[in-house]
Formats: sequence, C-alpha cells, structure tokens
Amino acid sequence: MKKTNKKTNKKKVQDNIPEEDVEILEPEQTVEKDDGQNVEEDIVKIEGENKNLIDQMLRLRADFDNYRRRMIREKEDMFVQANENLIEELLPVLDHLDLALQSAGGAIEESESAKAFVEGFQMVGNQLYSSLGKFGLESIDATDAEFDPNLHDALSYIPSEDIAENMVINQIAKGYRLGDKLLRPAKVVVSSGKLEVSEEGEE
Repeated sequence: MKKTNKKTNKKKVQDNIPEEDVEILEPEQTVEKDDGQNVEEDIVKIEGENKNLIDQMLRLRADFDNYRRRMIREKEDMFVQANENLIEELLPVLDHLDLALQSAGGAIEESESAKAFVEGFQMVGNQLYSSLGKFGLESIDATDAEFDPNLHDALSYIPSEDIAENMVINQIAKGYRLGDKLLRPAKVVVSSGKLEVSEEGEE
C-alpha cells in the first residue's frame, strides 16, 4: 500500500508542472562550435586596451613629476625672492655701518673708551654680515682692484700719476651678490691714467 501511494504522489507532482514553463533547447541553441578565432581577437583587443592604459599611466606619472618639480622650483624662487627683497632693504644700513666704522677708525687711538666702543661696533657689524652670509649674501670689495664693468659701477674717471689706468682709485660703496645674482655693483672712482700734456703746453 505504501509503495503504491508514493508512485501515485510522484505522478501527481509531475502532472502539476505547467507545460509552458518547460523550455526545450533546439540543437542550434546549444554550444556553438569555436574554431579559436574569437579568442585571438579578444586577446588582441585586451592587449590594445592594456597598452592604452599603460600609456595613460605613464603620461599621468610624467605630468605629476613635472608638477612636483615645478612646485619645488616655485617654492625655492619665492624663498630667494623674499630674501632678496629683505636684503636689498638692508643694503643702505650696511653702507651706513661701513661709513660709521671708517669714521670711527681714527678714534681708536684717542682713548680706551673710544677703542672699546668702536670694537663693540665692529663686532656687531661682523655679526650682521655673518648672519646675512648664511642666506647667500657676499660683499664685493673693489678696493685696489681692476675695474670690472660686470661688478663695478664707475661714478667717475680721474687722472692719476700713481695709479694705473682702469684701476679703482676709491670705493664709494661696496657691491653685493646674493648667490649668483648681482644685487648691486660696487660704486667706484676709476683711474684714467696719467694726465697727458700736449706739446703746445710745454715750453
């Protein structure tokens, strides 16, 4: 009795499946025959896409490297420009300091108090020059030098019996360089050589 009931129930379940839900595969809808042509085309396509992606990545990397270098250069330029502007404002102060030390040079021998004062002043000046030197400032001393138009600004030419032509007779103000840049040429008076006397003036 139990076996008969199982078979009967199984048959009822099968009978309850709607015919419209059953899909019958036609022979041509099964796996198509592949001769390997599509696989090769896919490989070529993927390789082309990979090449394009690699090119884009290399271009992006190059653009980023250029941007990084440009930012570093602009930052350095801003730093140099800021130093340059500050030091240019200090150049007159250095000029007055040098003039003060030159004027006080004769007072050293007059008294011990004056000597101590001048020496203290010189120490302050040396410290200031040393501090500015850390930022690349370098003075151009044209004393007893040959005139160089790249470093010196000739305020005047005067004849001299003792100093050769084109040599600096007197330095009015030091010149200054900041790194490789000339901030200000040294202001100088230059010898034009011996004064030539015309034959008509001779007796």
